[in-house]
Amino acid sequence: MISLMILQLFGCSEQSGENQLADLSENEKVAFRKEMIRYIGKKPEDASDENKFDAYFDGHYTTEEQAHQLERYIKSKDGKVYFLFTRTAPSLTVKRVAIGGYVEFDKNGDVVVLEEVFRTWKMSPEKLSEVSSMLFSKMLDGEDLKPYYTENSGGVEYIEFPNAEVWYDKDKRKWMTSRINPLEEFQEAKIKNTQAKIDSLNNSR
Repeated sequence: MISLMILQLFGCSEQSGENQLADLSENEKVAFRKEMIRYIGKKPEDASDENKFDAYFDGHYTTEEQAHQLERYIKSKDGKVYFLFTRTAPSLTVKRVAIGGYVEFDKNGDVVVLEEVFRTWKMSPEKLSEVSSMLFSKMLDGEDLKPYYTENSGGVEYIEFPNAEVWYDKDKRKWMTSRINPLEEFQEAKIKNTQAKIDSLNNSR
């Protein structure tokens, strides 16, 4: 059903550079969020990259989906759909982060290419609206966003990821880091235990 809805999204008229969000019905917006959330949303600590699509994690991703807002949706002539999402961020005051990138679907509505081009630092909604609009426009124009990386921005917070240690892997469709994770062994044990639960549930059906 979601894949069918995604295919229908490609029926939207192409308006180069113009936000086509208003052309989408509420059902289409929800379908797009659902299709994207397991890529751009926070993965459960006990989920692997392979089993995060299992129904076992539906509740987690429903909560994630509700925390994300689709702000920009532009279908280009080359078939790419450029998107801008914002989501709530942990903070003592109301703050959000923005996620900008593009996705391509095949004839069945399945993701074949995905890249998150930037994730911003968390900011007030007002500041984020200004910063994310600027970054999104530059992304559409194919401009280099490296001047807005933390190490190049002169102390002004624009883009948190990518940076000198974190990059997006299009083949694996996730953020990668050169940093050492001291909790890696603990997390792998949690993932293994949860996978055993999933296998048990699937075998009992």
